[in-house]
Amino acid sequence: MISDVTTGAAQQLEGVRQCLRIEDLPSRGRVTTGGFIEYVRYPAANQAPEFSASIVDGPAGPGGRRAPAVRMMVVWHGQRTVPGVEQGVWLRVVGAISQEKGITTMYDPNYEILASKRELQDNPTIKRQVKSHLDGKATK
Repeated sequence: MISDVTTGAAQQLEGVRQCLRIEDLPSRGRVTTGGFIEYVRYPAANQAPEFSASIVDGPAGPGGRRAPAVRMMVVWHGQRTVPGVEQGVWLRVVGAISQEKGITTMYDPNYEILASKRELQDNPTIKRQVKSHLDGKATK
């Protein structure tokens, strides 16, 4: 289930497979997933506008990652930046995924920012939701 941004009511989207963890995604199809933005990539001034972000299931611990993380790329064509999408943000995305050079990729998704970097540090309720997400349970 995802929440309607305007009313907060949970709704099932037609034709969208419900997934929470990136490692559980199929190789293609419409899905709902999310995670933490590991890094963003801005296009150079002389390149076509194409903003992209790498999403992982969980943030790196103190000292960085010790092992490779399962990740997916999210790409917005025609955008040099996407408001609110920056490293460290917890994000939910809905769209079609495919494999691009062996990497799960979603182009031009609908997205919802679930928590900013500051909220992740300061809000105990959001911390519980993050833990629930990382444990593979549904979040509210």
